[in-house]
Amino acid sequence: MSVRQCPVCGGEELVDCLTWNRLPVFVNVTAKTEKEALQAPTGQLSIVQCTKCGFVFNAAFEPERVAYCQGYHAERGDSVVYRTHLDNVCRLIQKTIPQQQGTVLEVGCGTGEFLRVLEPCVGQQLSLLGVDPSVQPHQDGRIRFDSYLFDKAHLPQFPSDLVLLISRHMIEHVVNPLEMLRLFACALPDNGVLYLETPRLDWILEQGAFFDFGYEHCAYFTDDFMRRLLAAAGFQILAWKTSYQNQYFSIFATRCPSTPCGGGGGGGGARPPPQLGGPRGGGGGVGGWP
Repeated sequence: MSVRQCPVCGGEELVDCLTWNRLPVFVNVTAKTEKEALQAPTGQLSIVQCTKCGFVFNAAFEPERVAYCQGYHAERGDSVVYRTHLDNVCRLIQKTIPQQQGTVLEVGCGTGEFLRVLEPCVGQQLSLLGVDPSVQPHQDGRIRFDSYLFDKAHLPQFPSDLVLLISRHMIEHVVNPLEMLRLFACALPDNGVLYLETPRLDWILEQGAFFDFGYEHCAYFTDDFMRRLLAAAGFQILAWKTSYQNQYFSIFATRCPSTPCGGGGGGGGARPPPQLGGPRGGGGGVGGWP
């Protein structure tokens, strides 16, 4: 059943952009047999854009269809090109966060591929923590892995000495990305740093990369919308970069002091209503759609 209200701002004027009636739910789960593959769960893709705030999302997305568990694999470290990308991100992190004591947290860490690449690049005084519902809880040197979702219920469990929160290819799987970014802000201390990496909708449209529209990805971000979204969540952008041949955002942002958290984490106070404004230029359409 399609949603006809924007999950970010509540806007009800939605422009239909792309429909695909039957699409595999997962692209990162392999089947053992042909029969199992043919019986893989499917879902509907109904890409729309909110004319009020500019958010692009799958209005037919059903979160209950997407249950991440052991056996979900998104690692690509065997690719020389992708490993080069990971190394480049590690160098960006080295330049951005000072060598201090504290914890680096990656949410949606998968098998921990990126944290293992990052570990030798950061100071020995930093601890590394990865959380993901599909990971086996264990300790691997300085890296601790825990198996749970990053959500409001788990906020009290996160270390209070976070110096960096890493979110790579996770927020596009979230129905309400503004709510998730606000949770990131609540987990961070004042002036704590967020590293955010996610696909760029502008690149998808410029390249005609239809294969980047998948069921798991229920949220899509233009450059303009991403800037306004981070500001509405209480972040100030430190460094705005694109990576992986401009396919991804690689953004560093700092939590603005006294950002309200509305019941979880530090800061206190009620959350203000989202103030995202409208798409740049006034119109609701996303440039590049056929």
